Amino acid sequence: MTEFLFVALIFLALVAGLIAAPIVSMILCVRIRRQQSEITATLSSIREQLHSFQKHPAEKPSQSPTQEKVPDAYHVCKTQPADSGAVAAQKAADAPVPPPPKPASALPPAKESAKAKATPTPPPPPAEPGRFEAAAKRILTKIWNWIIVGEEYRRPGVSTEYAVATNWLVRIGVIIVVIGVLFFLDYTSTRGWLGPMGKVAIALLTGSALLATGIRLLGKRYHLIGQGLLGAGLAVWYAALFAAANLYNLIGTGSAFALMIGVTIGAGFMAVRFDSLLIAILGLIGGFGTPLMLSTETVNFPGFFGYMFVLGCGVFGIAHKRNWHLLNTLAFAATYILASVSLYDAYEPALFWQVAPFLTAFFVLFSTTIFIYQLRHGKPSTLIDLLMLVLNAWIFFGLMHRTIDQTFATEWSAAVALGLGAFYTAHLYVFLQRKGQDRGLALAFIGLAAFFLIITLPLLLSDQWLTLCWSLLALLLLWMANKLDSRFLQHTACALYLIVFYRFMYLDLSRSFRVTIPEDVSLFAYGRILLSRLISFGVPVASVAAAMRLLRRPIKPASNLQLKPGNDIKPLFSSSRGLIGAGILLFIMLFGYLHLELNRTFLVVWSPLRLPILSALWVAAAWVILRLYAGFPKGALRLLAYLFAVAILCKLFFVDLPYWGLDMLRYLYQPDYRFMDAGMRLLDFAVILFLFLYAFRLFWRDNQIGERKAASFFGYSSLVLLLIYTTFEVNTFLHHYLPGMRAGGISVFWGLFALGLVTGGLRYRVKPLRFTGLAFFSIVVIKIFFSDLAQLDPLYKIIAFTLLGMVLLAGAFVYLRFEDRFRETETERKDA
Repeated sequence: MTEFLFVALIFLALVAGLIAAPIVSMILCVRIRRQQSEITATLSSIREQLHSFQKHPAEKPSQSPTQEKVPDAYHVCKTQPADSGAVAAQKAADAPVPPPPKPASALPPAKESAKAKATPTPPPPPAEPGRFEAAAKRILTKIWNWIIVGEEYRRPGVSTEYAVATNWLVRIGVIIVVIGVLFFLDYTSTRGWLGPMGKVAIALLTGSALLATGIRLLGKRYHLIGQGLLGAGLAVWYAALFAAANLYNLIGTGSAFALMIGVTIGAGFMAVRFDSLLIAILGLIGGFGTPLMLSTETVNFPGFFGYMFVLGCGVFGIAHKRNWHLLNTLAFAATYILASVSLYDAYEPALFWQVAPFLTAFFVLFSTTIFIYQLRHGKPSTLIDLLMLVLNAWIFFGLMHRTIDQTFATEWSAAVALGLGAFYTAHLYVFLQRKGQDRGLALAFIGLAAFFLIITLPLLLSDQWLTLCWSLLALLLLWMANKLDSRFLQHTACALYLIVFYRFMYLDLSRSFRVTIPEDVSLFAYGRILLSRLISFGVPVASVAAAMRLLRRPIKPASNLQLKPGNDIKPLFSSSRGLIGAGILLFIMLFGYLHLELNRTFLVVWSPLRLPILSALWVAAAWVILRLYAGFPKGALRLLAYLFAVAILCKLFFVDLPYWGLDMLRYLYQPDYRFMDAGMRLLDFAVILFLFLYAFRLFWRDNQIGERKAASFFGYSSLVLLLIYTTFEVNTFLHHYLPGMRAGGISVFWGLFALGLVTGGLRYRVKPLRFTGLAFFSIVVIKIFFSDLAQLDPLYKIIAFTLLGMVLLAGAFVYLRFEDRFRETETERKDA
């Protein structure tokens, strides 16, 4: 019965307020119309005086210097122009037309040129701020002006002192009155002077009195005080209803919500009807300040969060009609600050389902409140709107992640991130369907949707599969970028590919191949491990390859979902540069993975083939680079070829040869000679020699100096490699099977090699090659007389000297065979 009477009392008060509000509004309308008529008559009189002044300009009264009005350069806030738009337009129409400027031919040419020389070149004008910067500056200026003087522009003729003093005295006074009422409720509660019904009734009566007094003062001389009293009355009503529902339990939750909704509707109506931001802000301060002043030790999350949600709905309703950024920002900040503090102090896992729905409601409410005015009135969003949109999403996700982490497993936060991604994707779809023209809003939707879809994966998956899923998501974003024709989404996909590349190269490869495989692992067990690695590393590589195809042959964008050029950003790089970058990433990722995978796999399957296979991989990578010779700058290609050649040689001499037990001082492999290892060494050197010979032929075709030098480098390097390989093999073979012939055998072999150099030099007219062969003959002769003669047995001396002599005679025969070429050279020299 008590609750019924209390609800009935409040209902009657609301009905009375709703009946009185239209009557007061009509009275105010009549007063405004009367004042408008007076202003129109005054403007007509001013217009007539302007006409008479234009007809008789000589009758203009002289103005003394003391009467000149000096502009105030130290205004605290920007002053609103005195003339309205209509008056300014009329002045422009009535103003006399200025005489046309003198033509340039009116001045003599000499004087004109002298004047042009004397006139200094004006400095370039400063860069104008963009639309975002200008709009944000304008909004912040209006907010600052309202904070200082209570209006977006200080009215002309009103001094700074008067504006600041009146507004701030009213604001502080109203806030103190509301705090006094709240202290009264708290004091009487602790003293036990009044029962709950009496305290709430006194608060309601006080709020009603403030509202009635404020409405009566509106539109008169004390209009500002009336606005303040209206805000104070609304705040006191909020406090009374909050105390009745959450402190004293006089009314149920449903009744409290209904009454608060009524107060909120009334507050929004009065703020919009009287165009008073002060009423809305004072009511908002009182509404959010009530839980702080009347707080209890325990937090009733449904009642508290529901109360704040009702306040937010009131702000949402006002946002439909008024673009009050200050009000939206205060409501946004107060809601999330109070929610965060209460969750930090009193949240328990058992309260999750009481908290999560309201946090979601806050997020959806402010997501719409931020830009509802711009959408309804066809205005572009500002930088402040977009910042609040992003902050709203991040704060909501942070609060939800914290509550989920305390209640469930962390992986469930992925559901929130996925829901946010779907939420902003749906917003983007609706925006494109309606042919929106707001570039900032479109980019914000795209960025937020991509961001939350990206962070969904690390929350849901283990590190092993995160790179794989991110690569697929990057490919999806790139495909969507082609469909929407969006450069912003394309650049987002490219940035995600860079993250994929970093994780692939520096995290995943190290983590996967750092694990030691047991020596007794079966091929079946290793096959399962190999298949897992092929999937986790192969999919990102395939994703980059597919991205290259999309960049090379973009998909035709969908006409109904194509992003307008004005809603997108300028491209940061061309498609060709993106294609080159994707190719580089693909090459490095594929080469790095295959090197580690082949090394691990052949170590388990058949270790003798491991090093030749790795050399073949390096040769294949260098061959791919050389195949791109025609499409790349030649200088860059030569540099890459040199780098790969040096890297392959380092691998050969510092990894492969020590693995086979090479003794560099004795030129042989230790401890024994096995034909299996010899075959693997043959394969290893053969693939490297193939690369050097291929590079030699490729560069030799070009007559440029740089290419000829590169061809000489690879050609002579291949000969040196062939000499090193054969020397080591022959020396090792003779050491194990014919130790007495080892020294002489090497001399005979070197003689044969020198013969080959001389023959090739004469046949192909390469002077350095045959000179190298002759020098090598000299080294062999010196070696056999000063070294081998003392080491060889008599039988092997006979064999070595005989064979070497035959080789030297063969060299002489080759020179005699190509005698005509030397004669031709001599003839050419005489002709020259």
